[in-house]
Amino acid sequence: MIISLLIIAIGLIPIVLAINVLRIYRGSELGVTLLLFMLLISLWQIDIGVLYLKDMISIDLILQLFQFFRRGPTFIVPVTFYIAYLIIHRHSPNFKNAAYYRILLSLFNRKFLWLFGIGSVVIYFINWTKLGIVRIKGSQGLLLRY
Repeated sequence: MIISLLIIAIGLIPIVLAINVLRIYRGSELGVTLLLFMLLISLWQIDIGVLYLKDMISIDLILQLFQFFRRGPTFIVPVTFYIAYLIIHRHSPNFKNAAYYRILLSLFNRKFLWLFGIGSVVIYFINWTKLGIVRIKGSQGLLLRY
């Protein structure tokens, strides 16, 4: 239980950093996206911390919480892509004349952003089916998934 609480507490650190980043960027689109990114990192840590709660709650509840908090690592991919998209399209004035800038524009576009977003939604819903994590097996305090 103590290990779980420590992991979850460490997972809260990105939220504090995100609030400070939001203050620096003063509500800009990049600041809000970085806040979302760090919230997803926190969900990822909570996802791992839940696995250590086998002495406090049932295995079935741990599995449901684990599947719920999987949204952190699942949706971090499109959010990371969106951060790169914002930086390339709105915060890179020095690179606009560079030859590789056109290549970056062709890679980081809205079509790929939608593709990553829809793909992440599909993967998250697969997580809740029989194709996702079906059960959790305990082993010396750590719950392993398979």
